[in-house]
Amino acid sequence: MGGSCVLWQEINLMAVIIDWFTKEGNYNRWRGGDKQNGTKKQVIANEISQIIRDSGITADRQGRDIHIKINHPEQQFRAATDWLNQTGAGVTCEENIRVTVKQRCPETVP
Repeated sequence: MGGSCVLWQEINLMAVIIDWFTKEGNYNRWRGGDKQNGTKKQVIANEISQIIRDSGITADRQGRDIHIKINHPEQQFRAATDWLNQTGAGVTCEENIRVTVKQRCPETVP
């Protein structure tokens, strides 16, 4: 039972993070678009950590944990996007494109 609880908390954690990122302006803040304010990623990660606690997720997540949790899939997403923007290296079959993008970005492609 404990293992499934941890799994659900991880799924819910990513749902909270994705929800935060999809609110207007938040991704720009994370990427440094908030330069006038000077907000650093660590400060934003701490804000997200508080939102996670407020959502009822009991596993303690520090800002640095959130930062790591975001960076890995973001790097994968950027790699997949770069590949797609280069016309998929000549790949035109939609299924082959999906397979390749899923390999490059497994956490974000269904």
